[in-house]
Amino acid sequence: MELLTSREAADFMKISIHTLEKWRALEIGPVYVRAGKQARYDRETLETWLMSRTEKEKKVKKPVGSIAADEPEKDIKYLTTEEAADLLNHHKITLAKWRMQGKGPAFQKEGKRVFYDSAVIEAWKRENKHN
Repeated sequence: MELLTSREAADFMKISIHTLEKWRALEIGPVYVRAGKQARYDRETLETWLMSRTEKEKKVKKPVGSIAADEPEKDIKYLTTEEAADLLNHHKITLAKWRMQGKGPAFQKEGKRVFYDSAVIEAWKRENKHN
């Protein structure tokens, strides 16, 4: 078992130490252990956690309703976080929290920007209606 410091874990995952600390405070990031006041991360556990996040993102990038990989992509209307939040009657902060928690509708990232497929938003909205 190779334990990494918070800085080493953040560098390994290519995120800021601030993001890692925020995840730890919200209890939504990778599992860690305490060594006194210090948090330590097992490298193998980080790799597993990252792979599970990567698999989720791969699923998001498939064209909506695609049957075969060689099927041409459909015209997709992408929404900003603000537009998606308006459609869902939630605040954009709620969508940000859902993304960090692995909840909510599927999304795509281009650099730091987040986009939602309008068809996915509509489907998610139908599936998550409160009776």
